[in-house]
Amino acid sequence: MEIKQFLVTLRRHWFIPLVILLAALAGTYGYNQVTKMEMAQATVAVLDPLVARQGAYGEAEITLDAVIKSRRLAERVGPRLGMNPDAVTGALSVSVLPTLSTVNVSPLYAIRGKDRSAAQAIRLTNVAVEEARKLYAELNSISFQSADAELKTARTALTAFQAANHLPDLNSLAQQEAQLASVEQAQRLAASGRRTASSSAATAELDRLSALEVQYSELNFNVQVAQQRVLALNQGRTGQVVSDLLMKVLDRARITSQFTSLLLKYGVALLLALLVGSTTIYLLAAFHKPPETAADVSRALKAPVRQNPSGRFFCRWCGQRLATDVPGFAPPPQADPPPPPTRRQARVSPPPVSPVERVFEAPIAERPIIESFRLLALNLQRLVGPEAQRSIVVMSPFPSDGRSLVSASLASALADLIPPVLLVDADPAGSGVELNRQPVRPDGSLSVLVPARNGRRPIATFLEEVRRAVAEAAQEGATVVIDTPACTTSSIAFFMAPLATGVLYVARKRPHENGIHHDIRGQLDLLGARVLGVVFNEA
Repeated sequence: MEIKQFLVTLRRHWFIPLVILLAALAGTYGYNQVTKMEMAQATVAVLDPLVARQGAYGEAEITLDAVIKSRRLAERVGPRLGMNPDAVTGALSVSVLPTLSTVNVSPLYAIRGKDRSAAQAIRLTNVAVEEARKLYAELNSISFQSADAELKTARTALTAFQAANHLPDLNSLAQQEAQLASVEQAQRLAASGRRTASSSAATAELDRLSALEVQYSELNFNVQVAQQRVLALNQGRTGQVVSDLLMKVLDRARITSQFTSLLLKYGVALLLALLVGSTTIYLLAAFHKPPETAADVSRALKAPVRQNPSGRFFCRWCGQRLATDVPGFAPPPQADPPPPPTRRQARVSPPPVSPVERVFEAPIAERPIIESFRLLALNLQRLVGPEAQRSIVVMSPFPSDGRSLVSASLASALADLIPPVLLVDADPAGSGVELNRQPVRPDGSLSVLVPARNGRRPIATFLEEVRRAVAEAAQEGATVVIDTPACTTSSIAFFMAPLATGVLYVARKRPHENGIHHDIRGQLDLLGARVLGVVFNEA
């Protein structure tokens, strides 16, 4: 689909995206009013274990964000506020706030609570912070029994290591290593740097003592850490005291602005509305093509509109009834009903009256369509000029565009201006011109030529007959009007167009078909045909 067609559809249906946009904004506003919640936020810092005093406590096994989201905290906060624990879990949220420091960073948490009341949101957040501090300390603190058991285990492991390796303490081990190092050095000097059996034995013993020193240091460190934990518990660092060390409340709960979230909601609604609106316009442009106008056809053909009769007067040629509210087409007023016909009169049916005959036989004051064709004839007379051979090809893209009615009406109007006029039916299958021999005038100013047709005769023979008749009429000084079949069903119109003085293009109000008009204009340009103008049928 071309962007031009999309823009044309948008210009005609601009109210659809506007309505969708207003509906999206109204829906977002209503949603915010129904689900409006006040949000309070408190800021809490959790002490980094890396900067804590060695041995005071271990690294937290359960983080603060896990505590805030836990069911256990909701069961503590709910009874204090008279709320359901499930509602507390849905009303609390936590996130980590970014900081500028990159060394020994202590996690900075933002704990948020929401409720329809601002006071209730603040209270919920403060109670949640208090209970979270207690629960965090309980879950990450070590009891005295656990600390004492860890101390006994560490001491037992150290004692067993000493007994197995005959090591009284770490200082004695260091002294043994120093003595062995001295003995090894003395033996190497005595042997002039050569390795002897005694020096090799001393080196092996020295390596063994060095490995034992590493293991001894690790076990001794575990004992010291366990002793520090027991000492801290004996000094009363339990419960609230430990919580004060682990968590610091920097900011109490207060109501925060939700402008950013509101802006995000309205922005998303606006984008969705634009997407839905543009998609709707695209679907309308793709599947619901609006009727083209005379200006559209004129731009596509690059030719001016010579006539644009109203749809009330410009009827379809075959099988359509004329408008009953137009002078000249309306049936005459009902007079007294005539006497019933006799049996003999009923046998003789009157000859059929064609639409064109009804138009031409109406008074001039009651024939607005004839006056419009007289104006068209004047324009074409000026365009054709005083040429010796004047011929006009009437063509249209589709069948039932009103091409035969234009041809007959134009021929009749030209007969009044520049007689004689010959109207030629160049459709091998027959057009509406054949039904209108009644407008032929006895004085010879207007005549109709319908070539003999035979379905088995080659089309070239038929075209040669039409071309010869047109040439003979032009040599006699007659103006020839040629009614050709539709361009989408036959190429006869393109065959006759370069041979004629000009082309009169007839188009009907249809769904947008500018592409076919562009193609026909391009083909006419290639053939060197002259387009005189456009007659647009709005019926």
